[in-house]
Order: sequence, then structure tokens, then C-alpha cells
Amino acid sequence: MPARDAMAHAAHQRRVAKGQVLAWEGDRSDMVVSVRSGIIALTATSPEGNDHIVALTGPGGFIGPEGGLAMAFNLVALTDADICRFSRNEFEAMMEAQPELRRNVMARIGRDLARSRGWMVKLGRASAAARVAALLVEFAEAAPGGADIAFPLSRGQMADFAGLTIETVSRQLTRLREQAIISLSRTHFEVLDWAALRDLADLPPPRADNLLH
Repeated sequence: MPARDAMAHAAHQRRVAKGQVLAWEGDRSDMVVSVRSGIIALTATSPEGNDHIVALTGPGGFIGPEGGLAMAFNLVALTDADICRFSRNEFEAMMEAQPELRRNVMARIGRDLARSRGWMVKLGRASAAARVAALLVEFAEAAPGGADIAFPLSRGQMADFAGLTIETVSRQLTRLREQAIISLSRTHFEVLDWAALRDLADLPPPRADNLLH
């Protein structure tokens, strides 16, 4: 049985709607979440009460509480999503019983950590064009298939996540559209030139394998 199917068989599967909160920052929980489809945002609440997106998790990704069982971030569904929920004991028992699954899961977690570190470096050093392009790649690669890709972030949320102004984000999206790298509507986009978009984002070619299949 493929690793992802084995996990789904053992988990408590759930469909969550766009905008639904799975957990709040500071909640005590032993929940581990595996994302099967859709995108889950990790957000942090500022002292002023504003939520800021700090990470995105797409299909194959895992989210769980920090040590002490406290959630470090709010978990919010950016799109309709299918998830698998495990208690920490269930998750650890499954990893112990299935060494191949454990290797695949740890490899995926390592890849996600590397991507997060890369994103933080990009925020500090990359151009506005590279940040916006990388964000589009993130959503496109998490999409379940098809050319028309839902983009649930507002321009303000994009700006917040990418460390840019709303005007800069809008200007970069317009340039990508004018260069025929993407087509764009208010809520969806399509990648017309993958090579150009990844090159602009300063990203390597995508891997052919999916670690959890």
C-alpha cells in the first residue's frame, strides 16, 4: 500500500472548508495533521491582534504542536482541504510500525524545513519579482491538478507574506501577466511558462518524485 494511502487508512479523515480554523495559537493539543489536498496556512497573531501568514502547507505536509503540546501558530484552511488527523500516540505508533513510511515522512519534513529556511532567506535577500514568483510557484505546486489554479490570498495577504507592499505585489503580478508568464483573474491564475516562472523565483527544476506516493 502506498505510504499516503496507508496513512489515510489509519487516520481520522476530515474535510475542512475555506476559512475554517483547525487550531488556535497556544492551544494545548496532541493533534498531528497531514494535508491530503488544499492548503493550510500557519498564522501568528501580532500584539495588535492582526494575523500574519508565516508558512503554507500543501498536500503531503505535516503540522503538529511544539514540545509541551502547545500549538505555535493558528492553523487556518486557505482553501477547501482534505486532512488526516492523528493523535500523537497514533502517529508515533504508525511511524514505529512502518519503517518505510517513517523514512518518507521524515524526508518530507526535512524538505519542508529546507523550503521554509529558503523562504526566510528569500525574504531577506531576493527581489520583489523573485518573492512574488516564488509564492505563485508555491500555490501552483500545491494545486491538485488542472490549469486554473485557485489563489486564495488577497493582495494584502500576499504583501504581508512576501514582505512587500500591496502596490509592489500588484505591479509584479501585472508584469508577469504582460510577459505571458501567467494569466491572471481576481481569484485564479494559470502558469503559461513554468521555466520562466521558476527561473524568476530562483528555484531549481521541480523533483519528479513525490515522497509520500
